[in-house]
Amino acid sequence: MDSTRRIVLGEGEGVVRIDRIQHARQVLASLLGQAQRRIDLLAPRIDAPTFQQPPVRDALARFVTLNPRNSARFLIGEAHSLIGDATQLAELCRRFPSYLSARWLDPQEYALEEMFCVVDATGFLAQSRLDQSSFVAAGNAPPRARELIRRFDALWERAVAVPGLSAAGL
Repeated sequence: MDSTRRIVLGEGEGVVRIDRIQHARQVLASLLGQAQRRIDLLAPRIDAPTFQQPPVRDALARFVTLNPRNSARFLIGEAHSLIGDATQLAELCRRFPSYLSARWLDPQEYALEEMFCVVDATGFLAQSRLDQSSFVAAGNAPPRARELIRRFDALWERAVAVPGLSAAGL
């Protein structure tokens, strides 16, 4: 991927291949920064350098202030990494539980080897194998985004709320 190319929600056609983790982090930050309504993120293993970077943290903080109907859901496999390694993300979930919620994957899903983030049911970033630095992204792919959301919703239904992320700390 050309590092100067930006994925813009609602624009462009087709899927872009990304072969470097740093470019994928930039695309994720860009997509999150453009979110207007909904974010669904499946991350069996939290990549702390990604979620601790200011563009991602700032995008999520901005997202929760845009609209009281905004919603971001995070499905994670390693809860200790959310609370330990990605403390800023966990803190946002604690401060804004009406907007941001996190759940642990069902134990039967711990072996998942994929990661994806869908923004506003239009754009996405996806990695089919966590052990490889190969990603695909699109800014205007509603059919593929809906497919990922259906997968996310099925996993979300079987997932368990992450304790300790409510505003009261319960």
